[in-house]
Amino acid sequence: MLGTGPVVEKGMRGLVARAFSLTEDAVYVGMGVLLAFSAVALLISGGASLWTATIRGAPLEAVIGLLDRTCSC
Repeated sequence: MLGTGPVVEKGMRGLVARAFSLTEDAVYVGMGVLLAFSAVALLISGGASLWTATIRGAPLEAVIGLLDRTCSC
């Protein structure tokens, strides 16, 4: 069948479209990497805080508060 593949722009318009597409891909990959690193950092920080609170014998309310925090502001 003729004409069923993707449309490939030629010339300057195709070059600009390809540049925007590559830039968009790079931005999304960068944002994904930053999100993954921040999630790992938050997981490690929360685990360390929970371990410290458990070892020190903190009351149950303090441990529940630590687990329930939604913002580290």
